[in-house]
Amino acid sequence: MFRIIAASLVVVLMLAGCSSSTGPRAISGTGFVSYVDLEGGFYGIVADNGAHLDPINLPAAFRLDGLYVRYRGYSVPTGASFHMWGASVTLTDIAALPTR
Repeated sequence: MFRIIAASLVVVLMLAGCSSSTGPRAISGTGFVSYVDLEGGFYGIVADNGAHLDPINLPAAFRLDGLYVRYRGYSVPTGASFHMWGASVTLTDIAALPTR
C-alpha cells in the first residue's frame, strides 16, 4: 500500500512540474502578416523582432500576405499548437499600418 501511495505522489509531483505557472502574458508590437504553407496553410504574423506569432483569432479582413499591422493581445499557454510554427496568441486589437 505504501508503494502505491508513494508512486502516486511521485506522478502528481511530476505533473505539477510540467504545468505552466506563468499563465498568459500581454504582447504587442508591429509586424507583417504572412501566409504559411504548412499543415494546409494558415496566416501568422512575423513580428518586427523576428518572432513568429500564430494568432488563433486573426480576422478574415487581415488575412493578407504582406499586410503590415500593429497588434495587441496575449499569449496562449497551450504548449505546442497544431501549426507548430510560432507562439499561439489571442488578439485583442489589430490595425493595418502603412508599409514602413
